[in-house]
Amino acid sequence: MKITLFHILTLAAFVTLIFLFQAAANDYTQLGLPENAKARIGKGPISAIDYSPDGTRLAVGTDIGIWIYDTQSDKELTLISVTDPIFSLTYSFDSTTIATGGFRGVNLWNATTGKLKGRLTGHIERVFSLAYSPDSSMIASASRDQTVMLWDVTTGQSKATFRGHTDQVKSVAFSPDGTTLASASDDGTVRLWDVATGTHKTTIDGNIGRIESIAFSPDGTTLASGGNSQMLFLWDIATEQEKARINANINGISDIKYSADGSTIASACRDGQIRLWNATTGQLKMTLIGHKGWITSLAYHPDNTTIAASSFWDGTVDIWNVATGQRRVTLTGYMNPFYSVAFSPDGSTIATGDYNNTVQLWDATTRQHKATFTGHTRFVIALAYSPDGETLASGSMDKTVRLWDTTTQVLKTILVGHTDSVNAIAYSLDGTTIATGSSDKTVRLWDATTGQHKNTLAGHTEAVNSVIYSPDGSTIATGSTDKTVQLWNATTGQNQTTLTTDMEWGIKCMAYSPDGTTLASGSGWETIHFWDITTGKLKATLDGNTDSIYAIAYSPDGNTLATSSGYNTVHLWDVASRQPKSTLVGHQGDIPAIAYSPDGDTLASVSLDGTILLWNTSTSTTTLSLVSTPAQGHVIGQRLTFSINIANGESIAGYQLTVLYDNTALRFIESADGSYFGGYLPAGGFSIPPILSEKGVTLAATTLAGEITGDGTLATVTFEVIAAKESNPTISNVLLTQGTGKSVVPKIETARKTESQENGSAPQ
Repeated sequence: MKITLFHILTLAAFVTLIFLFQAAANDYTQLGLPENAKARIGKGPISAIDYSPDGTRLAVGTDIGIWIYDTQSDKELTLISVTDPIFSLTYSFDSTTIATGGFRGVNLWNATTGKLKGRLTGHIERVFSLAYSPDSSMIASASRDQTVMLWDVTTGQSKATFRGHTDQVKSVAFSPDGTTLASASDDGTVRLWDVATGTHKTTIDGNIGRIESIAFSPDGTTLASGGNSQMLFLWDIATEQEKARINANINGISDIKYSADGSTIASACRDGQIRLWNATTGQLKMTLIGHKGWITSLAYHPDNTTIAASSFWDGTVDIWNVATGQRRVTLTGYMNPFYSVAFSPDGSTIATGDYNNTVQLWDATTRQHKATFTGHTRFVIALAYSPDGETLASGSMDKTVRLWDTTTQVLKTILVGHTDSVNAIAYSLDGTTIATGSSDKTVRLWDATTGQHKNTLAGHTEAVNSVIYSPDGSTIATGSTDKTVQLWNATTGQNQTTLTTDMEWGIKCMAYSPDGTTLASGSGWETIHFWDITTGKLKATLDGNTDSIYAIAYSPDGNTLATSSGYNTVHLWDVASRQPKSTLVGHQGDIPAIAYSPDGDTLASVSLDGTILLWNTSTSTTTLSLVSTPAQGHVIGQRLTFSINIANGESIAGYQLTVLYDNTALRFIESADGSYFGGYLPAGGFSIPPILSEKGVTLAATTLAGEITGDGTLATVTFEVIAAKESNPTISNVLLTQGTGKSVVPKIETARKTESQENGSAPQ
């Protein structure tokens, strides 16, 4: 067979497919995606963790949801998405329900299906701590509003509200017999409440400072408490007297847990260490050192062999063997807030700047982490690639700009001169000059090679928030809190024009249209201004954003304008008509930055919720859908085949996709290539045996016999019905490749839900 460029490109694309295929079976970036999103990088900042009492699952609560892990494989199984950031989390004792505390209430989630079972409303501030009664019939919640509430889990009604604390309540715990509820507060006291009568029993006020955590011993005789003092206190419940105090850590204690057998007390410390104490003698048994910052939550595995610890500061969950003191595994991906984002000029890499003062690089195709650049001492809020992609510039609240070599991944130089935060960076088109805008009210121009200061553009009277070059490179536009946009000659540095708005909070962001005729500016309010660059006049305004506009970006073809807001949304607008095209909803925090990929098929948005969402902005009309045979009414033991149908295929030469399904309802039997490739792959084609994970089956194939356009069936997947429950397989992690090597992300049509029957015929 003659090898052509088509074959080489197709093979290259298939190599990429194989890499993605191998990773797809356990790819967290595909779990719980919002509509129109292709992937999510990052899992959000960690707030709380808990093991299921049956020991099979570990739940990790973040700003965006509950990540459920299998405790045998340590792999992510699912994401239960939430709309209320999580501050506290606990399993019911029967492992069927996960309770989460949010801004003003408690949410109850089915631990298997992830569906919301109920909301408990009554608090007027965030809920810091939750505890189930031993029989799981009640749940107690502790809040910043200085109250503790007791709820009936079945009815969702409040049984009692306990008042008496004079500061926020940080921790709550039931006694093992369920008769007493303990609460701890920043007011330095522990209060004990009678669960049956709802009355106050006593107050333990011998603690020092704020109390972060309390825990009953399994036999109920002792209560441990700890907080911002260095002491771990042990209290005799019968006498209400102090039994012991342990000098635990000079930096204070953030969480306390007893082992299930009561022999050990674990204290999480703000220095990132876990200390295990003999519960009888108070002697230190072991210190577990791994985290790089404050530990926020601890959880003992029910069999006492393992303890998990989470840290908001380093974004990890460490799981330790308590017998050996060895760290068994670290769960990663729990990012803190992002502030900036940029695509490399070739579109292969996404750069982000964050709360942890770092710059991170991500593979835009595989979503894998590539590198971390450290050195800044404050948040990284501005990024820009050089036109050749060999240098990445990062600007920080630490007043500096750092230039990084993207090949060697080392620091090239530091630009020092600004006297306040560096808010914006832009490269000239020829890559010789870097322009930076700062809260010190100036714009500085730097030699991109030597790092030497070339010029200062002075004229703004407030912070400079945005700096961009015109598409032809002749003009530098700067936007400021002083409500003006100033246009500067890029060569001479002379001010050419000043554009003035009346919008409060001034100019936050700007973008040139690709043809250079229009400048769009966004403000602290909801309006976009469009300026005629030739006349300097306002051409039009665009209203309809839902909050302050943080970032704007034109698509590379100039037909779409993307805007991000403080209301967790990204809006896409038709430039010609200035009408909305779509709204992208999925973040749980403000979105300070967005960026289009060079080919325009992807829009990246970064959020204070600690995630990067990659949105499908391709104009392709290709769609995929799942169609089942038989169409409805499935009987246990029956085989059910799903066809993966493609419509409006455009020069398709290969595919990779995952079919997600409930393995408690369906059992995978087989898969086959469909009629789209003629019923089988032509000679010289490739396919990979399906890869099974707990939640899905991943398929991939390619052909070297030519591209295919039109409608058909990519593949079929056959399952056996094994349980009488609702089943809703979905397509995920889809990548279609064309003969040119370009990838196509199709639209996915949602499959219709089906429900199995115990026996007999299908319902009519």
